Amino acid sequence: MHVCMLTTTHDIKDDRIYHKEALSLKRQGIDVTILGTGPEVVSEADGINLISLPRGEGLWSRLKVLGRLAARAEMIDCDAYQFHEPELLWVGRRLQARTGRRVIFDAHEHYPDMMLNTTRLPGWLKLLAAWGMDRWERWFVPGMDQIITADDNIEKRYSKLNRNVTTIFNYPVTDLFYKAKPDPEFMARYAGRDIVIYEGGIARVRGPLELLAAVNQVRKTHPNIMLVFVGPFSDQQCKVDMEHYITENDLAQWVDMVGPVPHEKVPGYVAAAKAGLVTLLPVPKFYKNIPIKQFEYMACGIPVVGSDLPPIRSYVEKARCGLIVDPTRPEQIANAIRYLLDHPAEAEEMGMRGQEAVAKDWNWEQMGRKLADLYHGLSRNRAKAGV
Repeated sequence: MHVCMLTTTHDIKDDRIYHKEALSLKRQGIDVTILGTGPEVVSEADGINLISLPRGEGLWSRLKVLGRLAARAEMIDCDAYQFHEPELLWVGRRLQARTGRRVIFDAHEHYPDMMLNTTRLPGWLKLLAAWGMDRWERWFVPGMDQIITADDNIEKRYSKLNRNVTTIFNYPVTDLFYKAKPDPEFMARYAGRDIVIYEGGIARVRGPLELLAAVNQVRKTHPNIMLVFVGPFSDQQCKVDMEHYITENDLAQWVDMVGPVPHEKVPGYVAAAKAGLVTLLPVPKFYKNIPIKQFEYMACGIPVVGSDLPPIRSYVEKARCGLIVDPTRPEQIANAIRYLLDHPAEAEEMGMRGQEAVAKDWNWEQMGRKLADLYHGLSRNRAKAGV
């Protein structure tokens, strides 16, 4: 069997698409091609075919590249297409009609809620965009052969639109994260410091300003504290606001914004920390989506400081692997960080419990087998139908 994955906004070596799904399918005997956008390239890595088409800037260029992606995808001799953005739903319908192949939509997010949280639109346009996204999905999703969702809350939405829905949780790859060793260069960079880490995309709704305010309090009692942000900014105004706060409060020696790093280096950074921070703000999206970073922290054996939101609280409390706080109150975040620094034995036990939970239940290896079984099932059904 051969699966062609299409993406317009993710890197062709994206965490979920490449490092998890594509590599897992390849290990299970399923060939994979990833067709995306970016610097033009045709290559191969780890047995995965990689094709990237050039994409210009602006809305019109994004619309034109969809047509080129569809045309290029038709030329690939595959059995199924899997795509990762809602804008590709119409491409999926086109490929389905023209090739007769199976089309699978991998929904990473609750996209109407995502529209409500965007920083690129004013308030009234956010409502219109959310309504439009809802209508768009209601038109196309029922015709898809299969829907894959990243968590059970997203599944609730798509199950109302299509009866063929499977949840493939975005759990960490244990080979990469489980019991990872601290990165020596990272440790040397912060020698003698008590590192607390936030890894992942940085935007206002993810609570970075509240983290800065918390560390501004913690440093007064724990001067060795070091808050490290690892990941890209998806909200440039947030970056400006953070830099302003750091300057105004003379925080430069207690905060470092590393930026994005290769995925394979992230575990070594996380493993070097005393705590992992996932203090997302209480917006609709985060009441439903499960953040992957909390499982990566757990796999590396560090305790979690997480928001009092259902997708975070339920896992942290079940595994007893960290502390839950109100993410809008920096003093609560500060108190949680202090507690973990002042009780290292208890913090270590929390980290070990989280690590055990990931090894037993919350790991990508189980999800990878589930994804491969899904595709093998689609292949068998296709053979029975004589297609």
